[in-house]
Amino acid sequence: MQTFSTLFPFILLGSFIKYIHQAVFTRDGFFASVYQVEKWFPFYHQLSIMFNGLEIVTVSMTALVATLVSAKFLAKLLHDDDNIVGICGLFVTFLLNFNYNLLDNSTGDNRNLLYLTNFDFRYVFIGILTGLGVAYYYHFLVWTRNRIWQSRRDDHDGVRSIFPITVILMSAALLSYVLNLSSQKNITNLFTNLVNLPVSKFKHTMVFIYFISLVNGLLSFVGFSVSLTSVTMGVNSTASAANLDYALTHKNLFGVPNPVTLHTMYETYGNFGGTGLTLGLIIAILLFSRQRNLRQVAKLSLIPTGLGSVNSPVMVGIPILFNPILLIPYLVSPLVSMAIAWIFINFKWMPPAVYRVPQTTPSFLLGFLGTNGNWVALFVSVLCILASVAVYFPFLKILEHYHQFERNKE
Repeated sequence: MQTFSTLFPFILLGSFIKYIHQAVFTRDGFFASVYQVEKWFPFYHQLSIMFNGLEIVTVSMTALVATLVSAKFLAKLLHDDDNIVGICGLFVTFLLNFNYNLLDNSTGDNRNLLYLTNFDFRYVFIGILTGLGVAYYYHFLVWTRNRIWQSRRDDHDGVRSIFPITVILMSAALLSYVLNLSSQKNITNLFTNLVNLPVSKFKHTMVFIYFISLVNGLLSFVGFSVSLTSVTMGVNSTASAANLDYALTHKNLFGVPNPVTLHTMYETYGNFGGTGLTLGLIIAILLFSRQRNLRQVAKLSLIPTGLGSVNSPVMVGIPILFNPILLIPYLVSPLVSMAIAWIFINFKWMPPAVYRVPQTTPSFLLGFLGTNGNWVALFVSVLCILASVAVYFPFLKILEHYHQFERNKE
């Protein structure tokens, strides 16, 4: 909880910056496409570069900061030097994402020595795990050193830490170098490959889409948000292309050959506000919760989550991450929403969404715009969001009771 509270203001700021950059200062962003912002907004290109830099520093370094914070907090609990352990955690993270191949080339080009894309919010689980691992390893090495050499009270703190720091960094360097020789190249790719699924062998059925939704939800719940929909891009793009080709040729969306795909179901109706349909939780909090801390997080998260499906603020602010109370609605809410959409599509009360829409289009408009303005699709989107509010509501009340119980204990 302390780690998430520390991360929240930076993640919230980064989420706003990410949404503004992608929606306004990216050419295929929603507002940039609809309002042609590039043509009339002064210093558009310069601001785009500035917001891109801010996004990289705030959002794309989240896992790195999580390593520092988690290592420091655990070191305090273990009565070790939290500053030294935190810095050691940062160095270990750098080593585990170090590109040794560039040092081995003949050009002397040392740019891109770090895999910076491995430090963003999608891999916060690895960041926390690294921080905790470094803190425990440091504590064990200090205990081992004290068993071998007796420390005196007047010893310099930095001198006492030389042995554990040396062992930790050498261990990380060795592990990193071995990983660099493998096909994974770094620790993040190793974790990613462990959860990679041969989804190209699956057909687009509701069972398959439900399975993808559950796996995606479980991974993001523990802070490992690998986009499984991107893994299926090869299959999904073929199905979507066939649907689009049929719609353009026949001017009829009800007869498309693939009405059930990851795009028409999961991306369009199972992802309002990001993974876990967290827009439903935010609305439930704003409508039914009286706890000030929850309402503050919900209000601040509404714009990036509701409009941009950037749900990292609510993931760490409530938090949803590692919160067993919210696991069930987090997994079930998208399933209920997709079931509602499937009923309407299956009985041909609503066409599937096949048309491409601008990037960062608000998630609740994906069905409406993807069907070229079908009002039933908009109605179903609202219905799905209301259903997710209903799914989250009883668990929100349990969460409030738990918070009240913790306050009474204090």
